[in-house]
Amino acid sequence: MGKTKDLKKKVLPKKGECCSTKEFLNKQNNIYKEIFQNSPEGAYLATPTGRLLKVNPALANLLGYEKPAELIKNLKSIQNICYFKPETNEKLFHLIKEKGVVKGYEIQVYKKDGSKIWISANIMTIRNSKGEQVFYAGSIQDISHRKKQIDELLQSEANLAEMLRKAEEDRDFYEDTLKDMCSAYQNLDEFYIGVIEAISCALDDRYKWSHGHSQRVASYATAIAKAIDMNEEEIETLKIAALLHDIGKICALDIFADNKSNITPEEYEIIKKHPAYGASMLERIKYRKEIIPIIRHHHERIDGKGYPDGLKGEDIPLCARILHLAESYDSMTVDRPYRRAPGKEFAISEFKRCTNTQFDPKLAEIAIKVL
Repeated sequence: MGKTKDLKKKVLPKKGECCSTKEFLNKQNNIYKEIFQNSPEGAYLATPTGRLLKVNPALANLLGYEKPAELIKNLKSIQNICYFKPETNEKLFHLIKEKGVVKGYEIQVYKKDGSKIWISANIMTIRNSKGEQVFYAGSIQDISHRKKQIDELLQSEANLAEMLRKAEEDRDFYEDTLKDMCSAYQNLDEFYIGVIEAISCALDDRYKWSHGHSQRVASYATAIAKAIDMNEEEIETLKIAALLHDIGKICALDIFADNKSNITPEEYEIIKKHPAYGASMLERIKYRKEIIPIIRHHHERIDGKGYPDGLKGEDIPLCARILHLAESYDSMTVDRPYRRAPGKEFAISEFKRCTNTQFDPKLAEIAIKVL
């Protein structure tokens, strides 16, 4: 733009100066020639048949020629510009004839060395005063860099779309895998609980007086847990612990087999070991480790006089305190070989009497309501 202004200053008459029309036109013509020659865009002038008359250095350089004369000598006509797709050439000149002007027509062409570039072409028909076509005037701009950026953007969008598609597929795959894992875990859990129930039944069925003991204790413990709004996972853990709470009695089978009403101090000391022995047995199993402290401490007392560790108050796990109430209730409401069951009323009175000594007071109050 600055160069054009400089040219105008050179040829346009200053204020007060005069010049002939011919001189003025010659000077204007020189301006157009210099603009044509120095334009950063490729420019050309051609006859109505397409024969190239003038080509500026920018166009020669754009198409890979050293000089404009070399380009004119090799191509001769604008129709001979090597279009990447020949049909675009026909379409372009059809538009020129139809409209007289074409702006921003984007096409690919070959350079002299055979490489391809994208160009934006502007062509217009120049007519004389009679309306007859006398020239084609055109300009060409290299837009390869812009096209490359657009292609890269489109490719990025395509890549993103593909990534999103794969992510969706992966999400579906992982969801299916997770469902399979959950199903397998559920099956394992069901199998594990089935084995536990079988073991507890086997232990209970060894002696007629203990038949169904573990299942009843599990039922009572679950009722208390639900009443204090324990979540399902905690209730399931408590239920499993209740089914296995007496597994440590394997260490004292002979004592229980005698069905005696009175046992010796030595025998009682052996019986008191069954919670710790049961916990020790289960420590060898990696699954459901959370049941171990419940089983170990289900004979602890609130006043600290229980066994095996003499824990006191809230140091005793909550589930163990519930299990202690549930087992005590079952032992007081079921017949034994050496005595009749004292019954439900007696059990309730014991819960009240032994509150704050043997039983958790809040849990005992709940047990009285739900059992």
